[in-house]
Amino acid sequence: MAKLPDFQPNLAPEGKYHFKVISEPDVNKTGNATWIIFKFNIKDEAGNERKFSNVIFPGDEEYRKILLIAGAMPDKKVIPHLSNMDTRELVGVEFDAEIIHEPDKKDSTQMRDKIRNIIFDSEEDVPPPSNPDDEVPF
Repeated sequence: MAKLPDFQPNLAPEGKYHFKVISEPDVNKTGNATWIIFKFNIKDEAGNERKFSNVIFPGDEEYRKILLIAGAMPDKKVIPHLSNMDTRELVGVEFDAEIIHEPDKKDSTQMRDKIRNIIFDSEEDVPPPSNPDDEVPF
Protein backbone atom coordinates (compact mmCIF):
# COMPACT_ATOMS: atom_id res chain seq x y z
CA MET A 1 0.00 0.00 0.00
CA ALA A 2 1.38 3.43 -0.98
CA LYS A 3 2.09 5.87 1.84
CA LEU A 4 0.33 9.22 1.60
CA PRO A 5 2.52 12.32 1.97
CA ASP A 6 2.52 13.99 5.37
CA PHE A 7 0.14 16.91 5.86
CA GLN A 8 1.76 20.13 4.68
CA PRO A 9 0.08 23.17 6.24
CA ASN A 10 1.61 25.68 3.79
CA LEU A 11 -0.38 24.30 0.86
CA ALA A 12 -3.45 26.24 -0.20
CA PRO A 13 -6.58 24.10 -0.20
CA GLU A 14 -7.38 22.65 -3.62
CA GLY A 15 -10.23 24.38 -5.42
CA LYS A 16 -11.29 27.27 -7.63
CA TYR A 17 -9.90 30.73 -6.92
CA HIS A 18 -9.81 34.26 -8.28
CA PHE A 19 -6.15 35.34 -8.67
CA LYS A 20 -4.68 38.85 -8.72
CA VAL A 21 -0.94 39.41 -9.32
CA ILE A 22 0.33 41.69 -6.52
CA SER A 23 3.98 42.24 -7.49
CA GLU A 24 6.41 41.90 -10.36
CA PRO A 25 7.53 38.30 -10.84
CA ASP A 26 10.87 37.22 -9.37
CA VAL A 27 13.00 35.54 -12.06
CA ASN A 28 15.51 32.96 -10.83
CA LYS A 29 18.21 31.07 -12.74
CA THR A 30 20.52 28.21 -11.87
CA GLY A 31 22.61 26.84 -14.71
CA ASN A 32 20.18 26.24 -17.59
CA ALA A 33 17.08 26.21 -15.36
CA THR A 34 14.85 29.27 -15.07
CA TRP A 35 11.83 29.61 -12.83
CA ILE A 36 9.62 32.52 -11.94
CA ILE A 37 7.94 33.18 -8.62
CA PHE A 38 4.57 34.88 -9.00
CA LYS A 39 2.84 36.41 -5.97
CA PHE A 40 -0.93 36.68 -5.82
CA ASN A 41 -3.87 37.58 -3.67
CA ILE A 42 -6.33 34.74 -4.07
CA LYS A 43 -10.01 34.57 -3.18
CA ASP A 44 -11.92 31.31 -2.85
CA GLU A 45 -15.56 30.79 -3.81
CA ALA A 46 -16.65 31.65 -0.23
CA GLY A 47 -14.87 35.04 -0.43
CA ASN A 48 -11.95 34.12 1.85
CA GLU A 49 -8.74 35.85 0.80
CA ARG A 50 -5.08 35.03 1.36
CA LYS A 51 -1.66 35.66 -0.16
CA PHE A 52 -0.27 32.92 -2.38
CA SER A 53 3.01 32.49 -4.25
CA ASN A 54 3.73 29.91 -6.90
CA VAL A 55 6.77 28.81 -8.88
CA ILE A 56 6.01 28.71 -12.59
CA PHE A 57 8.46 27.55 -15.24
CA PRO A 58 8.66 29.23 -18.68
CA GLY A 59 7.62 25.98 -20.38
CA ASP A 60 4.40 25.71 -18.34
CA GLU A 61 1.08 26.39 -20.06
CA GLU A 62 0.09 28.56 -17.07
CA TYR A 63 3.10 30.84 -17.67
CA ARG A 64 2.02 31.33 -21.28
CA LYS A 65 -1.57 32.08 -20.32
CA ILE A 66 -0.69 34.57 -17.55
CA LEU A 67 1.57 36.51 -19.92
CA LEU A 68 -1.08 36.51 -22.68
CA ILE A 69 -3.68 37.81 -20.21
CA ALA A 70 -1.24 40.63 -19.38
CA GLY A 71 -0.98 41.51 -23.06
CA ALA A 72 2.42 39.99 -23.89
CA MET A 73 3.05 39.63 -27.59
CA PRO A 74 3.79 36.05 -28.63
CA ASP A 75 6.70 35.20 -30.91
CA LYS A 76 6.42 33.35 -34.26
CA LYS A 77 5.73 30.10 -32.38
CA VAL A 78 2.88 31.78 -30.42
CA ILE A 79 4.93 31.77 -27.21
CA PRO A 80 5.05 34.96 -25.10
CA HIS A 81 8.23 35.78 -23.18
CA LEU A 82 8.64 37.75 -19.96
CA SER A 83 11.79 39.35 -21.38
CA ASN A 84 9.72 40.93 -24.18
CA MET A 85 7.47 42.94 -21.86
CA ASP A 86 7.50 45.42 -19.00
CA THR A 87 6.99 43.17 -15.96
CA ARG A 88 5.13 46.01 -14.20
CA GLU A 89 2.27 45.26 -16.61
CA LEU A 90 1.71 41.97 -14.77
CA VAL A 91 0.83 43.70 -11.49
CA GLY A 92 -2.95 43.81 -11.18
CA VAL A 93 -3.61 41.06 -13.75
CA GLU A 94 -6.62 38.99 -12.67
CA PHE A 95 -7.91 35.58 -13.71
CA ASP A 96 -9.78 32.56 -12.39
CA ALA A 97 -8.11 29.17 -12.04
CA GLU A 98 -7.80 26.10 -9.87
CA ILE A 99 -5.16 25.16 -7.33
CA ILE A 100 -4.27 21.49 -7.28
CA HIS A 101 -1.62 19.52 -5.40
CA GLU A 102 1.00 17.50 -7.24
CA PRO A 103 3.99 15.51 -5.92
CA ASP A 104 7.32 17.28 -6.29
CA LYS A 105 9.25 15.90 -9.28
CA LYS A 106 12.44 15.35 -7.26
CA ASP A 107 10.87 14.28 -3.94
CA SER A 108 7.53 12.55 -4.33
CA THR A 109 6.93 12.70 -0.56
CA GLN A 110 6.51 16.48 -0.87
CA MET A 111 3.40 18.02 -2.40
CA ARG A 112 3.41 21.30 -4.34
CA ASP A 113 0.65 23.76 -5.17
CA LYS A 114 0.05 24.12 -8.89
CA ILE A 115 -2.14 26.57 -10.79
CA ARG A 116 -4.21 24.80 -13.44
CA ASN A 117 -7.14 25.48 -15.76
CA ILE A 118 -6.73 29.24 -16.10
CA ILE A 119 -9.95 30.75 -17.39
CA PHE A 120 -9.96 33.71 -19.74
CA ASP A 121 -12.78 36.15 -20.38
CA SER A 122 -12.67 34.95 -23.97
CA GLU A 123 -10.84 31.71 -24.79
CA GLU A 124 -10.91 32.47 -28.52
CA ASP A 125 -8.66 35.48 -27.88
CA VAL A 126 -5.82 33.17 -26.82
CA PRO A 127 -3.88 31.55 -29.66
CA PRO A 128 -2.94 27.89 -29.16
CA PRO A 129 0.74 27.02 -28.91
CA SER A 130 2.22 25.90 -32.18
CA ASN A 131 4.46 22.99 -32.94
CA PRO A 132 8.06 24.30 -33.13
CA ASP A 133 8.51 22.25 -36.31
CA ASP A 134 5.61 23.98 -38.07
CA GLU A 135 6.44 26.49 -40.77
CA VAL A 136 5.64 30.08 -39.91
CA PRO A 137 3.60 31.82 -42.64
CA PHE A 138 4.84 35.25 -43.75
